[in-house]
Amino acid sequence: MNSLIPIGTLKRDEIYSFIGGFFIASSWYLYFANLSSDITISSIDLVTNPIFFISWLISTALLFTIQLFATFIVAQAIKYWLKSKNQMERKKILGLQDPVEDFIFVEFVNEVKYGAHLVGIIIISIALSFFPLYKLSSSFITQNTSLLILFLIILALIWLLFILIKFWKMFIVVYLLKADGSLEIIDQNTYAQERASYIAKVANERSKQKVQDYFAQQEHSQIKN
Repeated sequence: MNSLIPIGTLKRDEIYSFIGGFFIASSWYLYFANLSSDITISSIDLVTNPIFFISWLISTALLFTIQLFATFIVAQAIKYWLKSKNQMERKKILGLQDPVEDFIFVEFVNEVKYGAHLVGIIIISIALSFFPLYKLSSSFITQNTSLLILFLIILALIWLLFILIKFWKMFIVVYLLKADGSLEIIDQNTYAQERASYIAKVANERSKQKVQDYFAQQEHSQIKN
């Protein structure tokens, strides 16, 4: 399997997509296998099954395509909504309450991006796998329990949708503010090193000043004596 999918060379968002594709392919494969009287779910070997492997790749490609299209729609809607917001309102979306703050860490931007990607994959994966999972679960639980689980899943999807929109608002605001020159994206490690260097320099100057003040006091005391 590792020779066919070079996991070590994949980026984090690509790995998320493959995991989502695996979830979708597994649910549908188990659903169709359950319909067959010749196959039992316990006897299925997903890892070495070539049909499942092809289904996995197709599911991953489908997931990526749907997410790409959905991301475009959501991004355009958020950009249109942000047109009515001023610079301070946009900064508050990022939690930048102080107007003096005009930078944000690139690590934070990347985490927001990956967070939006992961939440999007979860939403689409659940939506595409909902029917086979519901049918499979109905074989083991009562109808009332199935309806309760259905209700909880819908609530979870709505909650995840709000999180997704929040992530994309933050991500788009960063680049809108950067485009008009009101926000800079900086490296956190470089910032920490420069800040530490500045603090050390200030502390060193204060220490020198204290030593100079001490000798000045000593000299003044000797003159008086």
